[in-house]
Amino acid sequence: MSDGFQDGPLRDAIAAQAEKLALPLGERPLGQLVRHARAVHDDDHLHLTSITDADLFVRRHLGESLVGAQFIEPGTAGVHLDMGTGNGYPGLVMQLVRPELDSWLVEASKKKSTFLQGMVDGLELPRTQIVDRQVQRLDDLRAHGFDEKIRVLTTRAMGGWERIVPRLASAMDADGQLLLWAGEEVETVRKRSVWQRFTLDRKFALPDRDQSWLWLFRVAPSVC
Repeated sequence: MSDGFQDGPLRDAIAAQAEKLALPLGERPLGQLVRHARAVHDDDHLHLTSITDADLFVRRHLGESLVGAQFIEPGTAGVHLDMGTGNGYPGLVMQLVRPELDSWLVEASKKKSTFLQGMVDGLELPRTQIVDRQVQRLDDLRAHGFDEKIRVLTTRAMGGWERIVPRLASAMDADGQLLLWAGEEVETVRKRSVWQRFTLDRKFALPDRDQSWLWLFRVAPSVC
């Protein structure tokens, strides 16, 4: 294992990313983030990341997830829905940094959802649920017992986000936020009629990336 993936260096690197963003991290969530990062890196079967350099791993996975958490006000309560959670970034990070949220992490891959459930159990996150099914529309969530208003909707690298996200708009809270990790194609997509359910609040360039941004949308008043 690379020295950078040992607990001590990982802890220091994650803490440094959080400090850059003025995100206070207690010892417990910091330790949980380290355990999750180690689990993602060490898994030899699911290939949860292609990044082998520890510094890049922390900046790309942890750092970019923490940027999203930065835009959620401390103490924000309600439901957080993460679509296409994959290896747990940003879904698990959002739960650990903003623990007042009740997180629903959607992952269609059975193997990945099993990994995520193991992390949720191991990290003792009672406010986090794994939705182990493909979600294309709101009814797919309802079939899993979801009957909530969404306060925060996140998605990073999920295929088909441009079609799926607008279908969930009617379930969002009046103060709901959509955080989307994506490229410049969002400028074109957001002009579509179905995307008028959201209004763009800001566009944040992700550090050390040429063509990737975090897009923050709010729910349009006409949807509420």
